[in-house]
Amino acid sequence: MARMRIYTLCLLPLLLTSGLAQDSTVALKVDATDAPGRLFHVQMKMPAQSGPLTLLYPKWIPGEHMPVGPITNLVGLKFIAAGRPVTWRRDDVNMYAFHLDVPQGASSLDIAFDYLSISDDKYFSGSGSSVTSELAVLNWNQVVLYPQGSDPDRIQYQATLKLPPGWRYGTALPVARESGNEVEFQPTSLTRLIDSPISTGRHYRTLDLGNDGGVEHYIHIAADSERALEASPD
Repeated sequence: MARMRIYTLCLLPLLLTSGLAQDSTVALKVDATDAPGRLFHVQMKMPAQSGPLTLLYPKWIPGEHMPVGPITNLVGLKFIAAGRPVTWRRDDVNMYAFHLDVPQGASSLDIAFDYLSISDDKYFSGSGSSVTSELAVLNWNQVVLYPQGSDPDRIQYQATLKLPPGWRYGTALPVARESGNEVEFQPTSLTRLIDSPISTGRHYRTLDLGNDGGVEHYIHIAADSERALEASPD
């Protein structure tokens, strides 16, 4: 009887070749002080290693049934490494992919862009806009890039949000600290970040629904006026 040899091929995680350092945290800062004008300013600091790197903008959004990530609303994209601009090119086929080379000696990549919260959609969705001069809903998938090949359950993001003066907010993300109108959240996976939108506004109210089995329940409400927040206990 002939012997059968079985070979096992071990595939290393793509994170090793994505250009992103392993077990690292991406710093994400979103300046929403111009939210009343439908404009968000984004800065990211991504640990990286020298070599080719492809970054992606979220294309498939949880809860959507088609690739509707609002890539056309991303403007002014810039990359800097070791204090110098890094040239990049868009993929010839996938408009959600950006290719660049991290230079030798660089240990991180600084990313900056603006997000225009405008949409022709008549229905609100994770890709659409929900911003007025008095309130905003921020979906994190609108303001992030991530390395191609990375595991969204493993890659960590440390998000910070700067609010317009006098605006309050609500989210399921655990808060690390607050200072003035700036909120720093605890590091979390990209999966959880995108699944934890933020509502914020000048006219804001939080209703405490009590404790159920050790879990606190709340309803956060943002409106275009104080009068719109009025609601009877019923």
